[in-house]
Amino acid sequence: MGKRSKNLFVGLCLLLMACAVFGCESKDDSTSKHERGGPDRESHQIARTNVDQFANVLDLSANPTEEVNGLYDTNKYNHFSDLGAWHGYYQPDKNNKKLLGGFAGPLIVGEEYPVNLSDSINRIQITNKQTKEQYDLSKSKYIDFSSFPGRLEQKYVLDDFTLQLSLIFVSNRSALIRTEIENNSKEPLKLDISWKGAVFYSVMDGENKIDIRTGLQKDGNGIQVNFGKVREKWSYLATDEVKYTISRDKKIDTKINGRNYTSSLKDSVNIEPGGTFETSSTESYTFTKDEFSKEKAKLPDYIEEQESYFKENKKRWQGYLDKTFTGKKIKDFPEYQNAAVKSIETLITNWQSLLVPSSMTGSSLPCPINGLWACGAGTHGKQMSHWLIFIRNWRKTICAPCLIIKSNLMMTSDHRIKGRLLTRFSTIRIAPAAEKAETGMNGIPSLHCRLGQFGKFTRKQMTRSF
Repeated sequence: MGKRSKNLFVGLCLLLMACAVFGCESKDDSTSKHERGGPDRESHQIARTNVDQFANVLDLSANPTEEVNGLYDTNKYNHFSDLGAWHGYYQPDKNNKKLLGGFAGPLIVGEEYPVNLSDSINRIQITNKQTKEQYDLSKSKYIDFSSFPGRLEQKYVLDDFTLQLSLIFVSNRSALIRTEIENNSKEPLKLDISWKGAVFYSVMDGENKIDIRTGLQKDGNGIQVNFGKVREKWSYLATDEVKYTISRDKKIDTKINGRNYTSSLKDSVNIEPGGTFETSSTESYTFTKDEFSKEKAKLPDYIEEQESYFKENKKRWQGYLDKTFTGKKIKDFPEYQNAAVKSIETLITNWQSLLVPSSMTGSSLPCPINGLWACGAGTHGKQMSHWLIFIRNWRKTICAPCLIIKSNLMMTSDHRIKGRLLTRFSTIRIAPAAEKAETGMNGIPSLHCRLGQFGKFTRKQMTRSF
């Protein structure tokens, strides 16, 4: 056999061996994908259906600062909100030791503009009563931050104990945080527990620094953030009735130093080996005195019935997923499940219920479009309507023919909220009572409505009784 023929023979042998090897690997790989629950068009099976199987489909990690916006005037970070609340939370950036022990934020919406109220307003500190040593959570053997549909979880595993934090929304104004400490040691554990936090005095809008006039005040077993009246038309809006309140289920001593506070349990905590200590708190963001008093009356129920609220939260979010995954097409494309869950979480976060009835914003992140716009509300409502019955009814109202909006807040823009009746294309000012008595009409169309192509449609709707 010549040298050239020999080389050709060796080359063919190597080619055949490579085909055999890669063929086997491809077969094994396809088998492993099937075993892992990967796409299998013939079986038409959905790999995941439970809310607990969709952790961290959105990245909520954040290092909040006074400057909330990044590129394109949108929030630098994703946040979590639910039930139409006008505040939300992040998961802390693990690289920022200062944020550990609490949920980052909150982000609040100042009527129209989102701002960070704090980097982390409610962080737990745990100190060993006997050794006087404060535990460093950054040195935990295991740290896990998980964001599930409808709730946030944190877990810190140390030699002496395991700390677990869980957060859900229980109303359109309040979130509930449950704290559990399990004794991992073989000896009784005696701990001193406290929480600390701080609020920002100002926010940054580009190069402009805006004083948001926040201040701290003791409030029984909690802490209260008071706001001053600020009417920065294009950056931040608040009245002196706005409050952010943290309430706890146990007696505490609170010390305030400027914009910082520390709240400590009056009694030390004793945990037997294998035992667990539990405590809970609520965080509420309200706009008016009436809202504040009504929500404050509900706080004891949130604490006492927390198990029911956690179960109901999971059931509600499981219902969202069940309705989303019942369609025939989803079974053909199980690889898009994460995208579907991301969409649900984003839509729910954009749902804001300050108005009567609830409303959808185009987005809760970009400043220029955070207020209620008819086009954004109608589009988002349509997407949500198949798994939220009340949104379905609301969408019919806003799209055909219109929706009356009532608000106690002073909204500045002509196309926004106060005293407006919205169609999908335009806005109509609601007539004052005296004006209505004189004209017999429910509202007066704006110039755009009167002169635009929908003027005839609008005038016809004006004579209806809403």
